[in-house]
Amino acid sequence: MRLKAKRIDRLEDKVKDFKNKMVVKYLNDRGYDCNNSTSSMRRVNGIIKKEKKRVMIQVKDEKLLRIGSYYVWDGYLIVKLVDALTGKEV
Repeated sequence: MRLKAKRIDRLEDKVKDFKNKMVVKYLNDRGYDCNNSTSSMRRVNGIIKKEKKRVMIQVKDEKLLRIGSYYVWDGYLIVKLVDALTGKEV
């Protein structure tokens, strides 16, 4: 995914929002009822912790470029649900 912004702090916010959206989409695909609200994320996080699992985000090929007057973040995200004890993907 490629994100761009004029200021570096706005770009950081966009990257954080993009990661949150990808995690929400992944959890919805896995059967957890989740949305972007803080209360929903806390509720689902509690459910996942009770199941002794956790969500892992891997960023591959991450690049931060400056093209003209824009900062550009380019990266590839991999979201996984792993067992907290063994570290293997569920």
